[in-house]
Amino acid sequence: MIIRRCPVCRSKDLDYMVWLGQKYRCRRCGYFGPLFIEEKK
Repeated sequence: MIIRRCPVCRSKDLDYMVWLGQKYRCRRCGYFGPLFIEEKK
C-alpha cells in the first residue's frame, strides 16, 4: 500500500493538482510541491 504524506507536517489531507503534474497541496499547513511517499506492507 502506498501512503502519500506531506513532507512538512506528515498529514494525509492533500489536494492533487493534476494540471500541474506531480504537485500536491496540503490542506493542513499549505505546503505545495512533491510528496513524501511511504510504502507499507
